[in-house]
Amino acid sequence: MTVILVIVGVLLGSSVVTYSNMRDKQQRQKTEILLEAVQKALLAYAVTNGHLPCPDVGVDSNNATQSAFDGKEDRDASGNCRLVYGVLPWQDLGVQKTDFYGNYLSYHVDPNYINRPILCNHPAPGPTLLNVETNHHGVVSNLDAIVAVVVSFGKNGAGHLLTSPAGSPAYITRSAVTGDEARNADYLYNGDPTANNSYVQGVGDDMLTFISPITLRSKPEIACQ
Repeated sequence: MTVILVIVGVLLGSSVVTYSNMRDKQQRQKTEILLEAVQKALLAYAVTNGHLPCPDVGVDSNNATQSAFDGKEDRDASGNCRLVYGVLPWQDLGVQKTDFYGNYLSYHVDPNYINRPILCNHPAPGPTLLNVETNHHGVVSNLDAIVAVVVSFGKNGAGHLLTSPAGSPAYITRSAVTGDEARNADYLYNGDPTANNSYVQGVGDDMLTFISPITLRSKPEIACQ
């Protein structure tokens, strides 16, 4: 009887592990599909509006803190983004509110691409994507020129945006994160404004998608000015 119980316990334990691994794989695959949908939604938004949206930073038109993020972009009275880094404006884009780990997707946009018209030959795209599979310690890959990036912080959630708006001037806060994953969690890497705009593809369990100027220029519906 003891032997039988041990065998049953081992079988049950292995099935639990297998189920957990399958669930993790499904969550990741679904999040990757979501990121593809987000990229398409951003491009569709650019085609329709002639610019990319601002992040949602959890304030109303008077810059007063809202009780929760509403999924709509936040601009100041001059039409500029209140912050170029924040929560993906999911409602404006018509996409899912969170990734499949229950965390908001972060969104960082080059401020030169938030107003109509988009400049096709803008000389200095903002965020820089570093490919960890090539070299994530200084050597920029051929994916360096991007104007918007969206990040899912994966299963471990390290660096994910907290669900409550922080209000001006911070607007957003995030969970603790260390190492290279911190590059994906804050556009001011380790608080250093000279090291901002660096993102790492494939570090930790983070997933990301991005928009490049070339991708925007490939859309004939967006007129070059």
